[in-house]
Amino acid sequence: MVSRTERYFLDLFLASSLPVAAERAAESVKIKFCSDPSALPVDVFNLAQANGLKICQDLPERGATDAVLIPRKHGYLVRLRRDVPTGRKRFSLAHELGHTFFYRDNGQGPRHAIGILDRTEHEAEERACDHFAGFLLMPIDRIRERFHGLAGDQPSEFLRRCDSACLDFLVSKEAFIRHAGRANIDGPPYLVVRSSFRPNPRTKEDPDLRTDWFATVGGWRRSGHVSTHHRLWPIGLKSACQLYHEWSATKTRGVFALDGLGHLVHSPADLCSCREDLSISINLDNKWRLTRQTYISANCLYTWDNAEGSTEAYVISVAAPTGGDAV
Repeated sequence: MVSRTERYFLDLFLASSLPVAAERAAESVKIKFCSDPSALPVDVFNLAQANGLKICQDLPERGATDAVLIPRKHGYLVRLRRDVPTGRKRFSLAHELGHTFFYRDNGQGPRHAIGILDRTEHEAEERACDHFAGFLLMPIDRIRERFHGLAGDQPSEFLRRCDSACLDFLVSKEAFIRHAGRANIDGPPYLVVRSSFRPNPRTKEDPDLRTDWFATVGGWRRSGHVSTHHRLWPIGLKSACQLYHEWSATKTRGVFALDGLGHLVHSPADLCSCREDLSISINLDNKWRLTRQTYISANCLYTWDNAEGSTEAYVISVAAPTGGDAV
């Protein structure tokens, strides 16, 4: 059942689906305010200001919220966290710009078009704004160009193309990979998992390399699923665990991978793929089933400095079924 929020957004752009509406919304903003709508990276700060948004980077550091939109009599105020990476900040600003589509102004200042939202309506608006931000910063035709000609047995090449695209779009890896996963790209199936070393969030014990999020990209005809917060070793991503173990002995800054001999290398250009038996849930006939199958995988480790000044890391793992299909 379509929520009131989604129906409003679909009707606003005469669309039959949320992605189509979000893409049309992004195109409308670029056409109206960009001298060159095809230019990359998109200057989202100028776009937001042209749309009547005043931007202040004054939210508390390490706060729970990256951005807040505040309607005012003559437009909007967007408050951003200053201490987050540029790519994440750009997506947050684009997301808040998306919220303005859900307001109307009769001359007395913006008023929400739907009003008080329950959880379902709130989540629907958040989804629409995420889609809008993705299409605004990462046009689908440009994403398709990135993956054109990519074979199903090239997870290392997939990673390299993701890194290049994130630099060109000036977005985070999570934003790019999630948006690419929603883009219905023709091509081989890929499962992407981000993991970091942390304790079980429920028990606060048993620190290990655990999944933060996952996405499926390309022609994965049946959705693959990996549980969030799950330890990587039981899943079978042992190469990712080895990569993190090798790096943790040095904890130096940079981008790292393992070469064909299992040695730590300070260049993603040298990363190698390997074969691993992975346990992944696959949706077969609308039923989730845990399967174990041989995949080709590749991993890259990225570092960052936390608020205390210590160097931490996360791992992006990419896996493709050896037969080119998920079953």
